[in-house]
Amino acid sequence: MGMFDEITEVPEQKCQGCGAVLGGWQSKDGPCECTEVAFWRVSNFYTSCAKCGMWHDFSLKTEPTPRPLSDYQLSIRPNGTAWDQLIKVTRS
Repeated sequence: MGMFDEITEVPEQKCQGCGAVLGGWQSKDGPCECTEVAFWRVSNFYTSCAKCGMWHDFSLKTEPTPRPLSDYQLSIRPNGTAWDQLIKVTRS
């Protein structure tokens, strides 16, 4: 499991401090598996300017709206002790 995802498809943005082109966008709103995720799939993403260090943080302007659980996709994967239990079950 990673700590963040890399954010893609961000239109070119310039540093508000020095004008350098920004890159290296990241987010913790996705699966956090060090995968690439389009910016429009997350509520928050950020980077710091490689030239001057200024922090840039985009947050979705609107609050998430309540949705039924049926609007979500469930994905599961073993992790930690669940993985150990899966191995025991498949070996039995």
